[in-house]
Amino acid sequence: MFKNLLAVSAAISSFALATPAWAQQTNDATQSGGASQAADPARVDPSSPDNSPQRSPADVYAHIFLGAGIGVTTNLGAHRVDDVKVVTLSPADRFVQVNHPDDTEIGIYGETHILFRNLTIHDKHPFASIFACGPFALVDLDKHERGCGPFAVGALATSGQITQVGLGWYIGFGDEPQDNQDHRQAGWGIGVGFVVDPNARRIDTRVVDPHTMMVRPSFVSAVDSGGASVTVQDSTVSALLLISRDF
Repeated sequence: MFKNLLAVSAAISSFALATPAWAQQTNDATQSGGASQAADPARVDPSSPDNSPQRSPADVYAHIFLGAGIGVTTNLGAHRVDDVKVVTLSPADRFVQVNHPDDTEIGIYGETHILFRNLTIHDKHPFASIFACGPFALVDLDKHERGCGPFAVGALATSGQITQVGLGWYIGFGDEPQDNQDHRQAGWGIGVGFVVDPNARRIDTRVVDPHTMMVRPSFVSAVDSGGASVTVQDSTVSALLLISRDF
């Protein structure tokens, strides 16, 4: 009799401690749903007025912009010239006078750039930020800086022809929009980089001594007759500082 009571008591205890299958499934589904929501920082919030994705402040994201602005270039190679004059000093000496140097220019540039947010050397991706943002990777972006990234640029002549092309890094300024707002709003920015001018004119150092600006003796007669020129068309590289506005 006593053994039977023990057996009944053990059965009741095991039944009470067991978790029903339906309860276990409900619990698993709840945990799975909660984990998926926690793992997805850009999930849609039903309570949001426009049901836009909720972006985590730590997310790295990017947008492409078009812009136009004013740029200043400084030549890094041989001196560029726009107007020169050959002056006769003696029957055997010719001096090259530069009337209008072209080493520094101010022009109108069109550009396109990508802005990465939360991609600085101080965040989780230091090497990627240096590659993408260059010197601007050292900047701690706050709410007034919309991001940094690479840009491509072209100089426009009055005829509409592209006279220079280049690459560099860009940082965008302006108040950072809150979640559920357009992260592609327009703003101002600064770019630094390099441009190539494929049609620049420079002093031909084969004909002219760049230190004295005198025509080399072996070319004096050719310069006088027009058979040789003291300038040559060549590609040059310049440093660029750009101030641009998105649109």
